[in-house]
Amino acid sequence: MLRRIGLPASLAVVAAMFAGTSSASAQDTAGVCVFEGLAGTLTPDIEPILTNPSLNFEQGAYGYTGDTAACAGVFDGQPEVSAEVQIDSAGLYDNILCGTGFAHDVDGSDTTVEGTSLVGPPVDPDGADTISIGPGEAGYEIAFVAGVGALRIGAPGQSLSAVAPVHDDGSDPDERHDPITSNYTGAGIVQIAPGTGPETALSQNCIAADPVQAFQVAGFFVATG
Repeated sequence: MLRRIGLPASLAVVAAMFAGTSSASAQDTAGVCVFEGLAGTLTPDIEPILTNPSLNFEQGAYGYTGDTAACAGVFDGQPEVSAEVQIDSAGLYDNILCGTGFAHDVDGSDTTVEGTSLVGPPVDPDGADTISIGPGEAGYEIAFVAGVGALRIGAPGQSLSAVAPVHDDGSDPDERHDPITSNYTGAGIVQIAPGTGPETALSQNCIAADPVQAFQVAGFFVATG
């Protein structure tokens, strides 16, 4: 069962980030985000373990949408706190067994983070400050074992998913498992649970029954840049 990290935990993270800090920082951006969402549109679906016990890589694509996220820290030199952050990402997966493998958008070309800040000086015409990370700014990779993943953002060196075959014709960095590129460096933990919620707990469970069409996602990351 997925242990959700909701707003109470987010507020605790926010408090910890700002305890004893000022707006001055050695980094232009240094922050933490706690998030929940759904990684759906799996293409193809992922077979349950009893249906496909082989350890050969199954490969495909996914899309992640998360509109339940909270972030806090210093963004572009300004202190920011937001409980309304949208994280969207699309990437490729390399599945070994359902819940174990890799998910990645190594160049961040399909990943964005957008939110309206609750604190900080206004920069928009409507008086709202923003948290904004655009396409190509935050490449990442997640290595999962039994549904728990280690998230790396902009980590140096070769992508761990390079142990998997090249996707399709290898025409872009994600298909080739190129090293992660990013304006930021960070790490976090991501937990996934098969299906879209309680209504699919029996039919999409990673062990038997139907192929998994989506994963519920919860986690956090810290990053600097």
